[in-house]
Amino acid sequence: DKAQDFFHRREETLRSQLSQSLPSMSDKDRRALLDAIHEFFAEAYSFAYANRESDPALAARMYDLVLWQKALALGSFTFARHRAAAGSDPEATALVEQLATKRSQLAAFVAQKRADSDEWRAAEEKLADEAVQIEREYTKRLGSHPATSTITPPPTWSDVKKQLREGDAAIEYLKFDFDDAAAHARKPLYVALVLTLDSTQPALVTLGDAAALEADPLRAYRNSLTAAAHPDSSKFYEAFWKPLESALGGATHIFVAPAGALERVSFGVVTPGPGKVLLEKYDLHILPSTRELVRNSAAHADNTAVLLGNPDFALSDSKYRSALAAIDAVAKGIPPPAVPSDPAAADAKGALAPMPESGVEVESISKLLREKNWQVQLYEGPLAVEEAVRGAHSPRVLHIATQAFYLPLSESDDANSASELPAGLDDPSLRSGLYFAGVDAVLSGAEPASDVEDGILSAYEATGLDLSGTELVVLRPPTGKADASSGREAVFGMPRAMLRAGADAVLTSLWPVPEKDSADMVELFYKHWLGGDDKWAALRKAQLETRAKIIQRTGKDDPSKWGAWVLIGR
Repeated sequence: DKAQDFFHRREETLRSQLSQSLPSMSDKDRRALLDAIHEFFAEAYSFAYANRESDPALAARMYDLVLWQKALALGSFTFARHRAAAGSDPEATALVEQLATKRSQLAAFVAQKRADSDEWRAAEEKLADEAVQIEREYTKRLGSHPATSTITPPPTWSDVKKQLREGDAAIEYLKFDFDDAAAHARKPLYVALVLTLDSTQPALVTLGDAAALEADPLRAYRNSLTAAAHPDSSKFYEAFWKPLESALGGATHIFVAPAGALERVSFGVVTPGPGKVLLEKYDLHILPSTRELVRNSAAHADNTAVLLGNPDFALSDSKYRSALAAIDAVAKGIPPPAVPSDPAAADAKGALAPMPESGVEVESISKLLREKNWQVQLYEGPLAVEEAVRGAHSPRVLHIATQAFYLPLSESDDANSASELPAGLDDPSLRSGLYFAGVDAVLSGAEPASDVEDGILSAYEATGLDLSGTELVVLRPPTGKADASSGREAVFGMPRAMLRAGADAVLTSLWPVPEKDSADMVELFYKHWLGGDDKWAALRKAQLETRAKIIQRTGKDDPSKWGAWVLIGR
């Protein structure tokens, strides 16, 4: 009891301190603070886990702590930006826009990084330092406003339970460093916290040692992502899903918030037995946190859609300016003037590969939507510029079929800890993003014009989009190998940015899929959704139908072609 009181007092003190300090912190300081208090969460989880049998109610405390920790980790400068924009302080709003511009420039610098140039790195660090100075001035000013000096408390497990219906369950996976006092050792563990409508408190399910679970079981899952008569990920199923089935009871509509290595797992492809996959039995909803079930959604916009595909990456500067006039026409519903692409530029050094299938994809989806009387803005080829996305205001659907990227730290950066890097360079959201028409010039080292966008939308910048009321965003998966310290940002960086910007849900894939297969899957999803199914049911049907067609055509299952797509959000 004394130990529990001690942790409770520490938690209350920490909550009070953070509610006062976090709103006025810079992003770099926020990340450093969250790293520093990681130890508190590890100790609190360890205490609850070690005493779980003598006091089963500690599972509820663990669930609440997970919700709180994720609320802190998923928070960003974006929320402060929106508060300033909605406030009555024009100087604070101006400062935050200056910071957004500076970090946009920094994102472009990171994207065209020249690892062998000391001069380039010095300029990059100077830009990052300038961003820090603006942010410090801004946060100092923000701190003087009482209305922005506190943070709304996160929901509790009981709040999440109130959102569940008959047949629903919520799962919070948790990976933490367990301090085993008896063995005088610390080791990472996986556990799961499960809620159903009948729960009097969360069920705490022990999964086991993280090192062992991330070895053979995870390897079995990865090896199953290939064509075979019966892909076999049963070791993964036995390790990560079967132990939960008793707590799930008869629930088949499951909200899953993964953690650790599970964040890059497509649970639907997991095989509980030969020829079987979890997607056949369960309707799986992937969430960053089950607190998303409690989040209020803005009213959905009218049936409007913004579709972008097959960007002309080699678009020249003169044609770019013609494209800007054309996208204004598209936004007004007027047939745009022709903007021919520049064939000669396509052969330029450093040009990104064209994406013709993505053009076919958005044209097919545009036709489906128009048949259902949707208002569609279609930006293709030279019109697929960054301004088209930035100018979108709360469409019900935002579909971006372009190349996504993730840029790992260079070897010289990787040698430093995140706290030692200049502010901005340590932020993985600046190293993930989307490429748009005209970006080849910037990627080749050209200085972008000051009056147009550079063709690179980072995840950081995407949080500033106006997506309140947007029901669905569709994205391609990133290319580029993620570094170990921020691998999940490679997969979830841009989807999470879209959720922060106000979108309800993001449809994306966990690994690259051939363009034709990707286009076919997404089109099938739209057909089911527009036919009356909800988004999750539409994706589930599309995946199961695609799987059946593959098996019928080839005699083999191939999860790599049908299982990559996941719907994240609500």
